[in-house]
Amino acid sequence: MILSSLFYYLLFSSLFYLSYRVLCSGSSFHRINRILLLSSIPLALLIAIAAPIV
Repeated sequence: MILSSLFYYLLFSSLFYLSYRVLCSGSSFHRINRILLLSSIPLALLIAIAAPIV
């Protein structure tokens, strides 16, 4: 039982790591952080506008 749960943990963690490597291999963390920070302002405004409607 412990070996199977360890195997699943290793399998899923390796899948997440591989997807991370594929998606973020060409970009630096500085660029990703800048994009996330700049997109958070319009997203916050959109949530503030859409919240009273819903």
